[in-house]
Amino acid sequence: MKNIFKSMVLLLACAMVFSAAGCSDKSVQSDTDEVKTESGSGKDDEIRDLGGRTITYYTYWEEPEKGSTEQANLYWKVKTEVEEDYNCKFDFKFVTGEWFSTLATSIMSGKPNCDVFTAPLSNLYSSISNGLLMDLSSFDEFDFSEEKWHTATMEKGTTDTGIYAMLASNGETHNVILYNKDLMNRYKQEDLYTLQKNGELTLDKFYSVTESLLSSAKDDGIDVIAPNTYTFNFYNLLANANGVNIISREGKTLNFTCNINNSTVVNAYNKAQEMLNKGILMDTNGKDWKYPYNQFVAGKAVIYIGGSDMSGAFRDAPSEVGMCLMPTSDGGYLIDQSDAIWCGIPKGVENADDVALVFDKMIDVIFTTDYVRRYQDYLSEDAMELMKTISEESQRGNYNCDYFAMVDVWSTDVGDNFLEMVSGSKTPAQTVQTVEPVITAAIANMIDN
Repeated sequence: MKNIFKSMVLLLACAMVFSAAGCSDKSVQSDTDEVKTESGSGKDDEIRDLGGRTITYYTYWEEPEKGSTEQANLYWKVKTEVEEDYNCKFDFKFVTGEWFSTLATSIMSGKPNCDVFTAPLSNLYSSISNGLLMDLSSFDEFDFSEEKWHTATMEKGTTDTGIYAMLASNGETHNVILYNKDLMNRYKQEDLYTLQKNGELTLDKFYSVTESLLSSAKDDGIDVIAPNTYTFNFYNLLANANGVNIISREGKTLNFTCNINNSTVVNAYNKAQEMLNKGILMDTNGKDWKYPYNQFVAGKAVIYIGGSDMSGAFRDAPSEVGMCLMPTSDGGYLIDQSDAIWCGIPKGVENADDVALVFDKMIDVIFTTDYVRRYQDYLSEDAMELMKTISEESQRGNYNCDYFAMVDVWSTDVGDNFLEMVSGSKTPAQTVQTVEPVITAAIANMIDN
């Protein structure tokens, strides 16, 4: 059961892509290097002849299929140009199972089995702590002042000693409120985006709207709130909306604190439990991990807590979709940048500057660096306006980051305890008391081992 759930989490994390040992000296390059003046991939910069080298990229989703989407076509166009320009091969490898453990072992042996990779947040800090990653700030090939870089991921990957994680995607967020406008109109509710734009969408107002929706939608067999994958994710979202992150970090250090055994968290969990018991919040226990999303796009849920999958929701839903941000208890709203995948270069990679050169080009098309290009064909004008706000505010560092995703809930029994809370067999107070030492121990084990 836990392994199945773990796979689901990894699959969900990669949805954002296409909705979408001793370090070698940087100055050492291939003997066959030569310099040209232009790049066919669109940048005027140094082009090196890599002598037919294969650069192996590990990730846990499949390479985009040619012709499947505009983004996939762009990926293949840039890949072809990069391989021709640099006389190299970019080998996109879809890896499964315990691939990261195998990779970590290979790095510690001094012979990493890939040149660059993407991994979930749960693998980041143990990798930094164990010295498995190269400091990305040491590469001239990466210009981290460019707007393409995902600010929150760069923050997560930065410590007092260097930058170890990167992601190119400047318009990403999680836990946004998507809603079916037709159903909102049918049930005579005010538009949430308009309320928020006018400063009227408080957390209490959101609760009031969902209560009103329940009395209207229940007879139609319509769910009010479809959570992001698991019901307990909404519990944590309410804790964040009330000003508490389950795990917080001290500056750029590797010092993390578990804040879950906190009265504000317990109160937020109790509120979520109340909404579940009333029928406002969907119970996903026993359901497929995509069930909440599927209910929303089928017109069977008024509200969906979405994020990186929202282009699909806008595209596939049977009626117009609205979007707003989760309101907070202080009268503001939550730009959530808590979840993250990240890219790193293993320590011990040969001629790692060549890897950096190629990956700096490929990362632009493995991920979507321009939110306008990604969303403009699907999102409404209001939603695009909100995406502009999200992107600009995120670039300025105005976002919330809960580090809870660094803990694998299914390998630590935290997830099972949350499921018991949702089922009612444990109270929120009992749950936080049970999981706090588990989470604290998981953090310590991650950093110290």
